[in-house]
Amino acid sequence: MADTEKERRHPVTERIMTADSLADPDMLGEMVDAAGRQWATGDSRVAGTLWWYMASFVLFTPLAARLAAGDPPPDPALCRTRLSVGDGGQLLSAQPMAWLSDMDSLADGLRRSIGAIVDTLAGVAEMRPRPLWAVAADSLANALLGAWREQGAAGRGVTSARRLAEAIGVPMPMPRFVEVAIDGRTQPVPLVRRISCCLIYQVGAATCASCPRQPPEGRRRRMTEAAQLL
Repeated sequence: MADTEKERRHPVTERIMTADSLADPDMLGEMVDAAGRQWATGDSRVAGTLWWYMASFVLFTPLAARLAAGDPPPDPALCRTRLSVGDGGQLLSAQPMAWLSDMDSLADGLRRSIGAIVDTLAGVAEMRPRPLWAVAADSLANALLGAWREQGAAGRGVTSARRLAEAIGVPMPMPRFVEVAIDGRTQPVPLVRRISCCLIYQVGAATCASCPRQPPEGRRRRMTEAAQLL
C-alpha cells in the first residue's frame, strides 16, 4: 500500500511544541494518559516508563548525530528544542533550534533538562525518579552508540557515552556496555547492557534482548543474536 493511501485511511496528526512542554504536569499527564490508552494499561507507572523509554531516545538522537558528525552540539535547553508529538502522546521527532559553541555547558544543560522532565514525569506517573534516570542513561548510550556505529566507529560511541554520562554526574547512572564476539568478525560488537527496564512485559510484549529482568545466560544468548544482525 502506498504511503499516501495509508495516510488517507489512517491520517497521522501531530502537534508542534517546544520541549519545555514536557516539564508541564498537565501537558505531560496528557501524553502519559495517551500512552496508557495506546498500550492498553491503566498503570501510570507502566505508561510513564514506556513513554519515556521511547521519548528519551527521540530527544537524544539529534544530539548523538551531531556529536558523531563532529558538529557543534545542540543547546539542550528545553525551550530551544522543537518537538513533533503524535496523537498517541509519542514524540515523533526532536529538532534543536540553537547550538553551543563548545562542549563545556552541554553536560550541565542536559542535567537540568533531563532532570526537569524526570521530576515532572515521576510526579505524573507516581514513581521514583531513579528508574527514569536509568532509562535516560540507556537511551543516551544507545543513541550515541548507534550514531557512531553509522560512522564506522562504534567504539567511540562507547567512549562518548561514558564521558558524557560522567560529566552529567549524579543522578545520571553510568551506562554499561558488553562486547559480543561474532564468528567471522575480527572485532567484537559493542552493545548497551541495559540497566533499566521499560516495563514492556507488563503489557504482554516480549522483553528487550538486553533486559535486566531475565537470567544472565538468556540475556547473553539474545544479545549475541541481536549483534549478529548489525
